[in-house]
Amino acid sequence: MNRYGVFMKRTVYETIICGGGPAGMSQLIYFDAQGQLAEELNRGICVIEKTDELLSGNIKKYKISANSKGGALFEFLSEHSLVQQYLNKEKLSEQIQSYCDIAPSLHDIGVLYGKIGNFLEQCIKQNPNSDVYKCATVEQIHICEEGLFKVVFKQFGCVKEVWAKNVHVNLGGVPKTLNLDEDDRYVHSHYILTEQNEHLEELFTSNDSLKIAIVGNSHSAMSVLSKLNERYSVINSSKYSFDLYGKSNLKLYYSSMEDALLDGYNFTEDDICPVTQRVNRYSGMREESFLVAKAILNETINNVTLKRVYFKDNADYDLIIECLGYKTNLIPVYKNGKQIQFEVNNGILKTDTHFRPVMKNQESIDCFYSYGLGVGIGLTEVSGGEKSFTGNIDGIWLYQHYVAEIITELNKKVLEVI
Repeated sequence: MNRYGVFMKRTVYETIICGGGPAGMSQLIYFDAQGQLAEELNRGICVIEKTDELLSGNIKKYKISANSKGGALFEFLSEHSLVQQYLNKEKLSEQIQSYCDIAPSLHDIGVLYGKIGNFLEQCIKQNPNSDVYKCATVEQIHICEEGLFKVVFKQFGCVKEVWAKNVHVNLGGVPKTLNLDEDDRYVHSHYILTEQNEHLEELFTSNDSLKIAIVGNSHSAMSVLSKLNERYSVINSSKYSFDLYGKSNLKLYYSSMEDALLDGYNFTEDDICPVTQRVNRYSGMREESFLVAKAILNETINNVTLKRVYFKDNADYDLIIECLGYKTNLIPVYKNGKQIQFEVNNGILKTDTHFRPVMKNQESIDCFYSYGLGVGIGLTEVSGGEKSFTGNIDGIWLYQHYVAEIITELNKKVLEVI
């Protein structure tokens, strides 16, 4: 085989992608948009994915609409890209076009992403220098003395090893929970938004009144309220009362200062993104979440009380919904036989401005990247973002554009030196 190279009779890929979901596959999406996919596959790419489908991840499991216009989710398409040619051939372009100015169902987006993922899988398999391993679980990564990475994974009960010059690790986040005592009053928003919960069904159908705490005032909190209302008509019902706990006020997103002013929304200079001039670009509620949050702020929803204090368990609550996002799912990484300790704060893996995980000694490792759920990506001059935002940024658009471009340019410089 004519792959990137052979070291001690081992096939060495240019890149190993651990986790072929929306974050991991963003690198291939970017290559295709730049017209470089065939070239990069010739250099050698190996994708290791735990499910039987690339790109879609858990998207189609969500029973809610996207928190952005559909156009942003397909902005990566370019006129001459292989993916665009595939979509034209399969007559899917018109469907995508219909999503541009609406917030489409995440299930529908997931189905489309799955089809694109299947196409990209065929592109990978057709290149003799690249490979895909599906239904495979990454277990360990070793940094070798010769400057290579060895990835150990299991597929169908067999342990396998592959090597590469650089590695991307995006294995999906783990729902963050407050519940350490297996109290069945606690449920993470992930399970409300992705599946039918029998305990929840029984709770809402067999009780005349419920006192509910929602911990975290993120997009998922607004989606939870919307989903519960869809199922059980909870909003403005005297049967249900909600306490919404959050560190900061609910914020609304506006595409311009003019739109915010026309809507009578109060904001400051610190809420404006200096790159895009959008108001609350990263912290603001969008689409359906915008409508729910605005109704809470305007008090047209009368059974949700905002709590600007840290949540403390209260026996009075019948249900406690955790909208706390995800913590990192980084697997063990070894060097010289010793496991590397990375900087993890409140479950979030710290990374530098090039998306390289930061070790306890505050150093990072060249050509080793992580940027999906449960990873801390901070604001920079390039990413933009309002000064008032203190969290971490993520999202499909960021992976496909901002992250992928920075990693591609950095790899060129690093691998030239190597």
